[in-house]
Amino acid sequence: MTRRGMLLLVLAWCLLAASARAQVPPGGVPEETAPADSTETTFADRVLEIEARLTAEQDSLLSQGTPAAIVERHINTKRTRLLRQAEDADLEARGIARPLFFNCSNTPEVGVTANVNQVDYTVRWANSVKARDGGTINNNFGLGMDTFRRQDRTTETRNASIDYGSGQLMPVVLSAQARIDWSEDITTNTGGITNVNARKVRRVGLGVSRTQLLTGLISHNLMGGGYYNDQNAVNQQQINNFREGEINGAIRSGAPIAEGINVATRIYGIWRDGESVLSGFESPSSTLGDSLGAGAYYKRTLLQGAIVATQSSFDKRYLDFRRNSNGLIDTTESNLPAGASKVVQELEENDALDLKWDNTITVGSAKLVSKLVHTTQRERYRESAVGRKEKSEDILELRFTVPVGADSFAIGYKYNLRSDDQRIADASANRGRQDNKVREFSADWFRDVFSRTTLSARYQTELRQDIAEAVDGEPFNQNDRDRLSQNVRIRLEAVWPGVFSASLLGEYQAIDDISIRESRSANNNLKTTYEIAPSYRLFIGPRLTLNQTFRIYIQYQDYTFVDYPGVNKEDGFNKRGNLGTSLSWEPSDRLSVDLKHDYNQKYNGKRTSRDATGAAFYRRDQDQFINRIELGMAWAATDWLDLSTATYRTKDVVKRFGSTNTEDTRYSGELWVGGVIKHSWGPTARPLVLDATIRRYLAYGPNVTDTSDDYWRADVTMKWTF
Repeated sequence: MTRRGMLLLVLAWCLLAASARAQVPPGGVPEETAPADSTETTFADRVLEIEARLTAEQDSLLSQGTPAAIVERHINTKRTRLLRQAEDADLEARGIARPLFFNCSNTPEVGVTANVNQVDYTVRWANSVKARDGGTINNNFGLGMDTFRRQDRTTETRNASIDYGSGQLMPVVLSAQARIDWSEDITTNTGGITNVNARKVRRVGLGVSRTQLLTGLISHNLMGGGYYNDQNAVNQQQINNFREGEINGAIRSGAPIAEGINVATRIYGIWRDGESVLSGFESPSSTLGDSLGAGAYYKRTLLQGAIVATQSSFDKRYLDFRRNSNGLIDTTESNLPAGASKVVQELEENDALDLKWDNTITVGSAKLVSKLVHTTQRERYRESAVGRKEKSEDILELRFTVPVGADSFAIGYKYNLRSDDQRIADASANRGRQDNKVREFSADWFRDVFSRTTLSARYQTELRQDIAEAVDGEPFNQNDRDRLSQNVRIRLEAVWPGVFSASLLGEYQAIDDISIRESRSANNNLKTTYEIAPSYRLFIGPRLTLNQTFRIYIQYQDYTFVDYPGVNKEDGFNKRGNLGTSLSWEPSDRLSVDLKHDYNQKYNGKRTSRDATGAAFYRRDQDQFINRIELGMAWAATDWLDLSTATYRTKDVVKRFGSTNTEDTRYSGELWVGGVIKHSWGPTARPLVLDATIRRYLAYGPNVTDTSDDYWRADVTMKWTF
């Protein structure tokens, strides 16, 4: 028997054994039922008797060393069940029958959503029934249709589902579901060719679960289920059908082993089997997977963290279109081997391992947070040209924070190594490992310089390396590159709540890109960026606020080999200035007005020469000036109606310099007017609700099409509960 077969057998046995013990608490004593009904015993007396017995059992468990948290969960679960049994007995003694089903509610809903691209129509009906002991039955039905304004296309959807939950009716929680989803997308392209993309999926399932099951000091959570899926689909005249049954189950167990230390394990298994049809080919399909995990969790005086290991794998057999070495569908006849089919009976295997350690050390006000992660993954394909892939990732993160007087410091370091290798199908050797290494260091400083005024600074540097391992002297690609980035940022912030706030940001950044391969070295360059951005917010009055932000941004891009013969790169610069102003005014509780203005300047140029001192001279190639003004208003007309409108106008001027100077001025703008309605009629328990948002859009500009210059946008739903 295979390892996975043994795993599923052990999982099934554990589920059966745990279910058999579901009614036996620690110590092996059967759970007590509610006291027998007696006409001389009132319900209050039975409640007192139950509480007395539960208190005695709780003291007994605690005296045996069972952790208080586990005992509390066990006693609460048992109290709920015994009180329910006592209440049932009391109602029966008084001749009152508890209904099996009650509180039936129906909620029909219709809606329409329209925008510049499409119009969606929806109809939904939701039905819910409550059952005894917290059980529920829910039904949902839905219809939908979409029409598109810019293409000859319509889509339709239908769905229906029913779900049942047993609540506390049984020792385990039982859930059952059935669902049908149907969709059809009919699209006709500009060449007059019509494609039908249709899909119908039916699914039924049954699941059981049990939480907080105690066996000694160990607490278990159990779950299992079985499902059946049936799909009929067609797209591009290619049939894609399958019928599969599935069984899955999981056990999660945990126990304390010492003060502040707990261990937990989990096991999960899935088995799926069926038949599939793809483009006229029929074949069995199956999936067999498992996952094993274990972890230790600790919280002591100075330490807190967790160590977790997880191993998972699956084997999946299915029909698939032939794929190339990049995993993309490749059914072009010229690329198929002689006599080969575009459909293959694929076998996909995947094994993964994940190791993780999170740890926090706290000494006084100083804290060191660390994280270690190691993951590996192996993928194998029997038919696809992808062949076999091996991936791994290692992560180390450290962050140390400590306050010193009025200052706070934080230092961080991160190392990340991602690797992947591949042996393409039928190849005699691997392509060569691709490594991506990232090393990052950061330092932060915070200081309260004055009352309500904070100064902060940050330095960050990162080295990112892409490395291709050579095989037989030839690398798989020529994309080897190093990127070194450095960033220095200083920010001064002052806040006087309700009166004034201001911020001053200064930043310097340098990004150095180096291509290792000679064939790409002409791209080597250094980007240097300078930025300063002051801003403030002034509360002029209780209902009037002024906000302004000014930003200057300058970037130089210098190519390393720009002066070498045959290199066509040019050093350049990009300068930007932005002034943003906004004014918010609330004349009354119902009316608000927002006015905004943005002014942008952009300058681009190229380096022309350098003098003997190394100073660079640049020519200006392009200037751009953008003015944008916006106005928006919102008015709460009634308790259920909000009206709003907004408009903007933009002037964009572009000047280009060269042998012939040109100037291009473009105007654009938009106006929309709309409202939001939220209103209900009838009693609170059975309301008729209207929820609608409607807007009319008018727009103009060089990027505005015939379908977007004048259109309605709406989202309207009508819902009734009874």
